[in-house]
Amino acid sequence: NGNIDFSGDCGDPRTLNAVTVGDITNIFPNPYYLWQSSSDDARTWTTVERGAGKDEIEVSQRGGSDLLYRVIIAENEASAEAAAQGEESECSSFVISNNARITCEGGCELLPEVSIESSDNDYCPGTEGPLSLTATVTNSAEVSFYLWEKSDAASGGWQEIEEVSSNGRTNTITVSPRPAENTVFRVTAGDSDCTSSAQIEIRMRPASTAADVSASGMSVCPGADLQLLASSGLEGATYTWYSDEELTQQAGTGQQLSLTDVQSPATYYVTVQNDEYCETPAGEAAIAEVSILPTISSASVSAFLTGSNDKQVLGGKVYLTLTVEPDGIDYESLWFANGAPIASESPVHCTDMPYTDTEYMVRVNDICGTTLEAFANVQVKWPTIITPYNAEGKNDGFITDMPEIY
Repeated sequence: NGNIDFSGDCGDPRTLNAVTVGDITNIFPNPYYLWQSSSDDARTWTTVERGAGKDEIEVSQRGGSDLLYRVIIAENEASAEAAAQGEESECSSFVISNNARITCEGGCELLPEVSIESSDNDYCPGTEGPLSLTATVTNSAEVSFYLWEKSDAASGGWQEIEEVSSNGRTNTITVSPRPAENTVFRVTAGDSDCTSSAQIEIRMRPASTAADVSASGMSVCPGADLQLLASSGLEGATYTWYSDEELTQQAGTGQQLSLTDVQSPATYYVTVQNDEYCETPAGEAAIAEVSILPTISSASVSAFLTGSNDKQVLGGKVYLTLTVEPDGIDYESLWFANGAPIASESPVHCTDMPYTDTEYMVRVNDICGTTLEAFANVQVKWPTIITPYNAEGKNDGFITDMPEIY
């Protein structure tokens, strides 16, 4: 409620305490403190120190404009950072203190205007090479040193990297190896009476995982066109398809992968990434299997005759069997006798009672549209009055069953 002002000589340390009404641990068993400062009357804030249990910090100004300080108390780092960014939610709890203004009195004629740039503000796990940071004083203020510091979740506050004595307008440092977590770098530039600071956050985005992407495979006929589809719960996701498990051979980009004239089985791997998560690494990519449906390669018909000398005795039955390769394939069949359709017991077996020489044909179709025809010829032996062994009543059953012939 309101500002608390402090003034004094430049360089004198000031201790800031987070004072709460009552026991804060009743709200947050292990309170997390995020200390911030502002040089533009609370329009923007930068992090000074942070950490669980850090309810007190010491600050010191070397000269320059007034600074405002505040502290955010929350149950953890994520909630504190969300509150600092104004990203409140119904499930978050936090406390923001009043502002404490510190005025430094000293001989500062011109405050340095400092900016900081990085060779890479945002990178992914496994990115190699050092990280370079460059500070620039953009006005004519006196400069005699650059003080580089960093702050990350592990340290909970600012740690000095190095202090460089220099009156140059720019100063560059190299950080190697790269930070393995989000890190804020700060540079303070000026002289003993007048300084300014600038800071930059370097983010190492986490990689997306197998839980963030899925894909569906497909079985198709040889020569078909198809589209593989991937999906992800990540907002604003971009997709990359690969044809190898090591993710070195890119096959396409986008949520769908279009393939034409597919002739052989294949496996595709799809990764996902967005502004918050890096690309899915090898071993975590979603897999889409493309398989080729089998088609009929050959068909043949065999006929079992009850006659002799490759002829069927009139009145007997012919048992026809279809053989299709490869074994186990799905197909449909239509049977014909001398060009006329006939019924069959199943796609594989057909039984008939021919009364004349007959050409049997079966037409086989599979799911991919392959059509083959197979043939079997049967000759019928008619009995005559001089036929040997034509015992009384031998052909009576046939004559009874035989259709009328005109």
